[in-house]
This record gives sequence, C-alpha cells and structure tokens, in this order.
Amino acid sequence: CKLISWNKRHETDLGYTPDELKDRYVMDFHTPENNELIITAIKTVMEAGYGSAEDVLVTKDGRKIPYFSSAVRFESKGKLYFMGICENITERKRAEEALRESEERHRTILQTAMDGFWLVDLDGRLMQVNEAYCQMSGYSEPELLGMHILDLEASETPDEIAAHIQKTMAQGEECFETRHCRKDGSIFDVEISIQYWPTEGGRFVVFLRDITERKWAEEALRQSEKLHKEAQRVAHIGHW
Repeated sequence: CKLISWNKRHETDLGYTPDELKDRYVMDFHTPENNELIITAIKTVMEAGYGSAEDVLVTKDGRKIPYFSSAVRFESKGKLYFMGICENITERKRAEEALRESEERHRTILQTAMDGFWLVDLDGRLMQVNEAYCQMSGYSEPELLGMHILDLEASETPDEIAAHIQKTMAQGEECFETRHCRKDGSIFDVEISIQYWPTEGGRFVVFLRDITERKWAEEALRQSEKLHKEAQRVAHIGHW
C-alpha cells in the first residue's frame, strides 16, 4: 500500500515533509511486531471493503503514537485504492493508563478527557460518567447515573448487548462501533472500547468516542465511488 495523498495533520503527527512521504508505504510507519496486524487489516479491507484496527505509528524521530485507523476500499480507472482515516488516540491511552495506575488521579483526567467515560456494573447500569459523555448525550451526570446501557443504545438488541458483555468478560476487553440516542432523541455514532475489571464483584471500564463525522466522511466516499461507477457505466454505454 503506497501513499498517494494525505492531509497536513498526518504530516504534522509523523514529522515528515511532503517530499519525504511521497512514494512511502504504509508499512514504513509501523513497528515490525505490528506487521501481522497490519497485513490482517489490509486483507480484511480487501475482502469486506471496510476495516478498522488499533495500531501504533512511528514518527520520523522514532516516537510511537497510538492510532485507531479505519479504511475503505474503492476502485477508480481499473485500480484498487484505500482511503484511510487515522485518529490519534494518545489521550485515550493515557486515560486508560491513568486508570490503571491510580484511582485518585484518574478522576481528574477522565473528567477533562475528550472521550466519554463510563464505569458500569455487571447488570449494565452506569455507576460513573464524565463530562465528555454528558456533552455527547445531552444528559446531566445525575440523569445518567443509574441508567442502563439499554436506555442509551440505539442499534443493539438486549441479546446483542448481553453478548458483548459476555465476550468482554471472557477476553478482558472489546472494541466495536454502535449508535447511541441523545436526550433530545437524535442519534449519534459511537466507538466503544471496554475493559473488564473482575475486582469489586466485576466492573466494566468503557471509553466512548463520537465518530459521527468519520461516518459522514466514509459515507461521502461511498457515494462518490457509486457516482463514479455510474458515470463509467453511462460512458461505456455511450460508446456503443
């Protein structure tokens, strides 16, 4: 996968100039231990048309930046291309690490984090939330505390939620995308990252990111590709 185009943010994060990025390959910016993960992600996009994964990008000066990357496959003029959207998740990783290190320190960090945060019991009831999720959902903290995941979930059935809970308990963590319902009834796309803590009878530590804008960008790309294919089809018919 060779780079063809990118935005200024990608240059800034990686520390490369445009000339240095030209004709470089995706694998050039990953550590060798992540090669298998990247190859698997590329195969998934090739087969399904879409894929996502957490990985680590290596900057020009050797720093490692955690990223959540999603990509879609499209075809143009007989060639296959990938469009990738990379989200720097350094802040979320720092919040997760802070949570592991210190119960006292994590409260301040989580309340000022850009990502939403829940602490959930085994029954799926919210025990703790941060301001970021209050802003996302339109609910106040007192309103959210004691609510059930089902009160906010807009896409999954109770059985699907139960399946996620069981899977997270079995493997320790889980990451997926779904949709939530705001207080005003509107819907927004959200990326969920869960960790299971077996202490105190069992708890789920949940980080939530509003990915509505990313979904809009992906849909715009799909529509653009659809229009491009239709234009090619019409042009082909016109040659007959």
